[in-house]
Amino acid sequence: MPLVATLLDWIDATSPYETEALREVPPRIIFCARGEHIPYGEGELVVDRALEGAYDPSARLIYLPQPWDAANLWDRSVLLHELVHFVQLESRLWDCINATEQEAYALQQRWLAGQGIAWEYDALLVFFRSRCPRDVHP
Repeated sequence: MPLVATLLDWIDATSPYETEALREVPPRIIFCARGEHIPYGEGELVVDRALEGAYDPSARLIYLPQPWDAANLWDRSVLLHELVHFVQLESRLWDCINATEQEAYALQQRWLAGQGIAWEYDALLVFFRSRCPRDVHP
């Protein structure tokens, strides 16, 4: 079974989302280089060192910075994280795209744990990244 289908099956089995219909037309995956400017929504995104991956819902594209290796469990978890965003945004309405982050990080952590990798993300940082612009007050 191809990797994307396997990861979508895992999301289906371990989250509240049903992925069967989404498997019919999964997002395209594009590999990009560090330093590259990629189209994202109505603007662009710089692929810097901190960017592990990105999902552009308007184009239904997952961007994965090179080098990326399907045999590497961390790299697979990054793809899983972006697929979670795909499933989230296709399955329900969100206040903003940022609001999807907490759930995506939690599912990525759970998947890695299932692979025998203990990974702790910075929950406070993810909390702030998950806030919608109107939630931020001067």
